[in-house]
Amino acid sequence: MHHIRLYAAAVVLCLISGCSTFSETFADRPHASSLVYIGTQVDLAVVGTLGDETAGIFRLFAPFALLDLPLSLAADTLLLPYTITKEVQGPKRIPPAKGTP
Repeated sequence: MHHIRLYAAAVVLCLISGCSTFSETFADRPHASSLVYIGTQVDLAVVGTLGDETAGIFRLFAPFALLDLPLSLAADTLLLPYTITKEVQGPKRIPPAKGTP
């Protein structure tokens, strides 16, 4: 029974690994002004909502963002050559959506 829980936890970690990085790097409207380390930026912004009473539902995502943070940091580092290239080419960038960090 212990092995099943361990495997289930490993599968969940693999599924969420770098989730912010991939969802933001390849999004049409990223939630940050720079693509460089964008997943890490978003995770830190969501974790920052823990102390903010006005953050509403975003506070519920803070524990998941905290778990995702080291994985997003690793994924952002691996995608660094791509994101820097996109940042340098950048005139086609769409500004971030209103009300996002």
